[in-house]
Amino acid sequence: MKGVNSEKNTQRNLLHILLIASTTIATILVSLYYLSSGIFILFQNFLYIPIVLSCLYYRFRGFVYSVCLSILYLILILAFTSESSIVWQSLARAGIFIVIAGIVSFLTARRKQALQSSRENEETFNRLFENSTDPVLIHVREGFVDCNAACVAILGYTSKDEVLNKKPWDISPEYQPDGKKSSEKAEELIDLAMSKGHQRFEWVHLKSDGTQFIVDIMLTPIMIRGTQFLYVVWRDITERKQADEERKAHNRFLESLAQVDQAIKSETDVEQMLWNAIKAVFSIFDCDRAWLFYPCDPDAPSFRIPVEICRPEYPGAQVLNVDVPMSPDLAQDLREIMESDDPVIYTAGTEKPINKVTAEQFGVQSQMTVPLYPKSGKPWVFGMHQCSFPRIWTDDEKHLFKEIARRMSDGLSSVLYLRELQESE
Repeated sequence: MKGVNSEKNTQRNLLHILLIASTTIATILVSLYYLSSGIFILFQNFLYIPIVLSCLYYRFRGFVYSVCLSILYLILILAFTSESSIVWQSLARAGIFIVIAGIVSFLTARRKQALQSSRENEETFNRLFENSTDPVLIHVREGFVDCNAACVAILGYTSKDEVLNKKPWDISPEYQPDGKKSSEKAEELIDLAMSKGHQRFEWVHLKSDGTQFIVDIMLTPIMIRGTQFLYVVWRDITERKQADEERKAHNRFLESLAQVDQAIKSETDVEQMLWNAIKAVFSIFDCDRAWLFYPCDPDAPSFRIPVEICRPEYPGAQVLNVDVPMSPDLAQDLREIMESDDPVIYTAGTEKPINKVTAEQFGVQSQMTVPLYPKSGKPWVFGMHQCSFPRIWTDDEKHLFKEIARRMSDGLSSVLYLRELQESE
């Protein structure tokens, strides 16, 4: 590559030398013709051509060459005339030649300096772009036109060709966490960056295998050779966001348990304690219905609902502490609940659907249940319903629900034991 460039430079220099030499020879010949004809003024303007060309192409050396041409011009004048007025005019003209040569050389030097500085800046930009450990992309309205190796790596591609010409939403999930479509939100942010300048925000992108990752994005409008681009920098914050979410989830977990503990410990009356606890659960999970079921015994002929809290639009059994015949479907659910160490979930439209009675009579689309095992009496069932939509309970919600159930079992054991003591007296 260096050899090719060197050859091109040699050819260019040779062309410049030939151009300057040919215009110089032509100017001297024209000057000799006019001087021999007794014309001492008109031909002078032809000298500007080699003077300007030599200064444009060779700066200082061109200036020296221009001074030599000016001296040659004076020698030619003196060779053909000794008239003082013409000689003085020629001296002034030679001075003008030298001044013009100095100005052109200075401007040429400044221009070449600016070009060199621009070239160095571009090389620095390219080095920073390619060697950045953060993913960096160049974006125009039609999509990405360039990216660095870090971007290719984080997306899981093998070459930048797989990234180029894609739009931001082509490597994003359909919707962002705020519920907006990725395509619409991306265009809004691009418009803002183009019209108002720098924009910074968080975004969810997709790797080649479909894995989501979160990036902090900085959009900066830049001009490259008269065209506006967006300089896009990604900073992977997936681990930081996950740590933040885990910390928030842990804080919510502790706060929720404290709320339930307060509800349990503030009462010594069994019924009031259960009502307080279920109210706390109803608030914490923002469900449509929370309840207690007794007994958790699939062989029992009947059951009853001691406590139930519902949203007005989703009324429940509406009959508390009344014995209701045990259906076969419900008895089967109780067997599954007692056999499981974790909360049992039934959701409409899944492999574990809601039983027919619960779905038809109470409009339940999602249910989470867990048994309570007080130290006296039969087990209870602690459950929640979601009727408005088939809710998918998160792992954090299941863990919290299970821990609340354990504390309710302990609280129920304590209150039942205290009641038995009071009755024995």
